[in-house]
Amino acid sequence: MAAPSNTLGSGPNTTNTPGTGPTVLEQTKSLVAQTVEQVSALASQAANSQTTADLTAQAKSIGNQAVAVAASAASTAGATASSLAGQAHAQAHAAAPSIVPAPAAGGVSTSVGGVDKSGDLHPASSADQHKLEQELAQRPSPSELVNKGILNADEAPPTK
Repeated sequence: MAAPSNTLGSGPNTTNTPGTGPTVLEQTKSLVAQTVEQVSALASQAANSQTTADLTAQAKSIGNQAVAVAASAASTAGATASSLAGQAHAQAHAAAPSIVPAPAAGGVSTSVGGVDKSGDLHPASSADQHKLEQELAQRPSPSELVNKGILNADEAPPTK
């Protein structure tokens, strides 16, 4: 078996498997801690140095590198989590096909699909408008929620 890699996004260290070395999150924390130490050292040097501009540029560069590393780690962790979720779903379906539905073709979908991201909350059709009005008419009043113990009396909005 090959030795564990400490490179972000590669090898067995992208998951939290016990005994395989630091996780991506641990590596990211370590890199951020190192960055903070370097920036702190650069700030100390800047106070005692004539080359403040150069040190500031170096600090910015290190900060940008830390942001890039953190973004890469988050992306890798997200992809790994998505892959593991797809594997778990497939295994669950194999174990209990009558209970767990088969995974969608192509694995776990990370697209937004049918989610409306337009920012317009008004129903598009008259049927949707009617359905919304029915839902709003059926919602309980604050006093009903207080009576059921769902809402505290002091949290209920004043009645009109």
